[in-house]
Amino acid sequence: RRSSDLGKVFKMSEKHKLEKTQSPEDLLVLDTLEKLSESIGSNFSMKAKKLLSRLKNEDDNPLYAKIHFEDITDKASETLAIEKAISEKRMILFNYQIGKHRLSVTVKPFKLINFDGFWYLLAEDTADSYVKKYYLKNISNVQITKDSYKIAKDLKEKLDNAISVWFDSTAKPIEIRLYADKEIAKYFHRRAIAPSQRLISTDQDGGIELSVNITNPMELTPLIFRWIPHLHILSPKELRDELNKKIEVYMTRQREMD
Repeated sequence: RRSSDLGKVFKMSEKHKLEKTQSPEDLLVLDTLEKLSESIGSNFSMKAKKLLSRLKNEDDNPLYAKIHFEDITDKASETLAIEKAISEKRMILFNYQIGKHRLSVTVKPFKLINFDGFWYLLAEDTADSYVKKYYLKNISNVQITKDSYKIAKDLKEKLDNAISVWFDSTAKPIEIRLYADKEIAKYFHRRAIAPSQRLISTDQDGGIELSVNITNPMELTPLIFRWIPHLHILSPKELRDELNKKIEVYMTRQREMD
């Protein structure tokens, strides 16, 4: 979900001498980065492999990764300008395309973040003080202003705990309690749903109860649908009832199609 880790690897200055490595640990990292670059797009991958080949002693990569990341190579200048503004906590001005309309927007940029393979800028619009998600591909002509800003501690915590593009920075987070059957419990041990995930208990048969904090039901609903019938909402009841209604509507439409 972070752009900086991968981005820093490819910002090496030509002034630095790149030496090939023999370290197994380093080679594993480089192989992993190479495979991740292939998931981003052919243009990005080509440039990444050119850099990585200068650090490796072998060309064959035994790793395979199937992860979708949007190729934002064509937005390199905008991305670097935004990263610079975020690190310096400077407001930015840019053009934003919404359909046929192009808007001029001034924002406080907080994070470049990847949700479900697509890149967004999380920023506060100075016109209405709302934190919004700006699709990176629709941003152009980024200009860093001289105006500085500070990010509130509670807002930073909300941004750090965001699960998906559906999160609402204006809403108070609510705790959702879930139960994962033993068939899928291991996946939640390996990877948390969100930074706020907390393990509450483990049953004798291997099922687990856990909790996460969300600001919008749609942060969690797609995940529940993905793991039906093995993931259940324990509380709040209102969210469980809402999800059941959606399932009933779906089943009704399915029966109508038979």
